[in-house]
Amino acid sequence: MNDKRIGSCVTCNSQFIQPNLYFDVKCCGKLCRGRYLAKLRIRPLKERFFRHVDKTLSCWLWTGYKINGYGKILVGTRYGHQFAHRVSWEIHHSKIPDGMLVCHACDTPACVNPDHLFLGTQKDNLKDMSVKGRSLRGEKSKLAILTEEEVREIRKNWPAKTQIELSRLYGVSKGCIHRIVRNLNWAWLK
Repeated sequence: MNDKRIGSCVTCNSQFIQPNLYFDVKCCGKLCRGRYLAKLRIRPLKERFFRHVDKTLSCWLWTGYKINGYGKILVGTRYGHQFAHRVSWEIHHSKIPDGMLVCHACDTPACVNPDHLFLGTQKDNLKDMSVKGRSLRGEKSKLAILTEEEVREIRKNWPAKTQIELSRLYGVSKGCIHRIVRNLNWAWLK
C-alpha cells in the first residue's frame, strides 16, 4: 500500500509529498503557507465591508467590530481602523473633505446606509442633535442638580432674594445661581 500522496503547492506550484494522509495540505512549506494565508486575508475593502452589513427595511446595520455603538473596519495597515459609516460614505459617494463629519440622519450609530448619512461640520451635528432633542442638557444630564422648574423659580425670585440666599435654598454654588440669572446656564429656558 502506498502511504504517500503527492500534492501541488497552491502558491509556487511545486510538487511535494503530503505529510499527513488525513488532511489536504495546500502548501509545500512555511513560506508558501504564509503567502497563501496573506492572500486569503487581503480582500477588497468593499467586499469585506458588505460581509458585515445586515440590510433591514430602513437601516443597514453594522454587525462587525463596534466601539460605543459605531462600527469600525480595518482599512489597511497604514490607516488602521476607520468608522464604518465613514467608509460607507466613501464607497457610495466620494472622499470626505477635510474637517467634515459623516452624520447620521437616522440617529442609529450602527447604521451604514448611505441614504441615512450626510456630510456636516461639528456645529451641524450638534444642531441636528439639539433639534431632535437628543442632547443631554438640563435635567437629562446625569450631573444635573436642579430641575427646569427650580431654574424658573430661581429666575422669578432673583431680584427679591440674593444669589447667596438662592444658593443656600437650592444647594448649589453662588456661581451657579449667577450663571442661571444671567442666562449663561439653562439659557433655553424662558
